[in-house]
Amino acid sequence: MAGPLSRCPDRDNNDRTVRFSATVQSRGANPFVDVPGRARNELLPFAQTGRIRVTGRLSGAEFHATLMPVKPGGHILYVPGGLRAATGVKVGDTVTVDIEPLGAQRIVAPTDLARALDGAAGAADKWDLLPKNINHSCARHSLDEPFREKPAEILRLFDVVRRTVEAMGPVTLVPYRDRVAFMVRVRFGGVRPRRDWIDVNFWLTRRIESPRFQRIETLSPYTHVYTVRVTRASDVDSELTGWLREAYSVGCQEHLQSRRP
Repeated sequence: MAGPLSRCPDRDNNDRTVRFSATVQSRGANPFVDVPGRARNELLPFAQTGRIRVTGRLSGAEFHATLMPVKPGGHILYVPGGLRAATGVKVGDTVTVDIEPLGAQRIVAPTDLARALDGAAGAADKWDLLPKNINHSCARHSLDEPFREKPAEILRLFDVVRRTVEAMGPVTLVPYRDRVAFMVRVRFGGVRPRRDWIDVNFWLTRRIESPRFQRIETLSPYTHVYTVRVTRASDVDSELTGWLREAYSVGCQEHLQSRRP
């Protein structure tokens, strides 16, 4: 049984978020709520093989889930044990659900993970460059935010790297509080501005050595994250451009095609 559907303000000012009320039901061992038809119709454009990836809150508790198609033509949201424990919700209770579609390319880190990544040095960069399709952060940031209180020269250095990457093809810039990531199909690199330089990082599928690397992090046999310090425009030379071009192809996931039989 579902209640009325209404619009509600989204955490990220996303007007695709909808709110509905529904009663927790159970068939067998899997409690669920029915998604009202009007909400389902708004979310259907984001369906993949009938399933709809979503994020939201149920009775105030954050969740990430998949709406499952059921006959005839409906969708349900499972309410697993962890979510029931966090909210105290029981079968038969009426709950309020705020829900937003994620789409096929978006992954949102849970709040506790996002906080942990921000609190550990270098962890956010590693998360960014893991092989997953992401084009949103958990919070919205403007492109100028990472450069606040930084000298004008730092922004000019970033612009040199940015123009170099954009010359390789279409690229999405994903700004954060303290860095900017570069993405095609997946994230392949980025820039972290410092007071006197910028750190340029990029993902290659092979291990290489160079005295220019400030740091090399091997996350898997095909995931090596390199950091190069750029202090002047001439540091963005043919060698660095070549590494970024190789990383751009990783962002296009060309390495996956080459490994297919």
